[in-house]
Amino acid sequence: MEVEVTPAATNVYAAVFTACILKRTETMLARVKQTGPILPAATLKPALLLLNYAWRVAEAWPGVRDLLLLMAPKMEQAGYRDEWLPYLEQGIQSGQQLGDLQAVAELQLQVGLLYQLRSKYAEARTYLEASAAGFEQLNLPLGQAKALNRLAYVARLQRRFEEAAQLVEMAGQLLEKDNLEWAYNYFVLGLIALDKRNWLEANNFSKKAFSLWEQKDDQRMMGRSLITVAAALLPMKEYQEVTAVCQQAITLFEKIQDPFYQAIAQMHLGNAYLSLTQPLEALRLYLFAERIFQQTQEQLRLAHIHNNIGIAYRQLQQWDKAAEAYLSSIKQYRELGNIVLMVDAADGLGLVYLEQGQLLKAIATFKEALNQLEHIKDEPGYKHLLDVITPHLREASAQLGNKNE
Repeated sequence: MEVEVTPAATNVYAAVFTACILKRTETMLARVKQTGPILPAATLKPALLLLNYAWRVAEAWPGVRDLLLLMAPKMEQAGYRDEWLPYLEQGIQSGQQLGDLQAVAELQLQVGLLYQLRSKYAEARTYLEASAAGFEQLNLPLGQAKALNRLAYVARLQRRFEEAAQLVEMAGQLLEKDNLEWAYNYFVLGLIALDKRNWLEANNFSKKAFSLWEQKDDQRMMGRSLITVAAALLPMKEYQEVTAVCQQAITLFEKIQDPFYQAIAQMHLGNAYLSLTQPLEALRLYLFAERIFQQTQEQLRLAHIHNNIGIAYRQLQQWDKAAEAYLSSIKQYRELGNIVLMVDAADGLGLVYLEQGQLLKAIATFKEALNQLEHIKDEPGYKHLLDVITPHLREASAQLGNKNE
């Protein structure tokens, strides 16, 4: 016998479902607030399951919104990228439908950060620009400044240094003098100085950022600032200080359970060991970091680490492994459009061929690197790379000439 479901019964079921979702959302919010920087599986799984159903209940939106914004930094820190994006994008859609424009701007900022971490810079820019515009429309200068600062970080990754500096300046104009968001300004300025090989300036800006983040005990950003300090100190040959700074950063990231940035700090510590001609110790750190970057699908960091692995294997005279690592790095940098770092990796590959006596391959590799370098004459790093690669080409050509005599 079929049971007829009346409109009244349907309304009762809907009311019960709504009440259940509201209660579970409230409970889940309380649970997530009590967790540390990483959500345990016992909380994460039911939270995601709840979100899959809670979209259907308009009355639950305030709690759903708060849950999304509370979970977002925890999910990013845990290394979730593609798995978490659909939830944020659904949140944006719901916020737009319900007219919650502040939530939309906040969620667009989070999506932009995830795309940046996936090295998808065009998508990151789209969301961060929309976030900045949304905050501006709502007359929320702090939110707008945050979005502009993160957009500046993406511009810097794209080597658009003038644009990055302009965005940082625009963000600064929106901030009160004592606002701790200034730390992110200094952080980005330190990275721009690093890319321009202004080591002292990079060091100073990064230490300023560290001091501000220390005031709010933001250990993650403290650690990230220390990484930039280490990167600036390395070419200054302050190896002992580099080692100490990297260890300090690693300790911070271990404390907050952040494997991604811990891997980056270990990569920089490996760079110090490379500079001290200790390739085995460097390689141990690099291979650990490589696994983390593969898990998070972080293409830029993978390109970095493969270049460094190439250097380590070259120091060990393991030529095939060195060439394989350099070729991987070159491919990834090319896909990212980073010609400066692609050329640097190509120089390393040329040295592998040179040191093996494969002179024709070495010459061809150095010449192609110099050809690529011509496309970026106005970029920071051009003259340095020109001065490095030209003698390598000259040496390979001389050896070939002597061999043919």
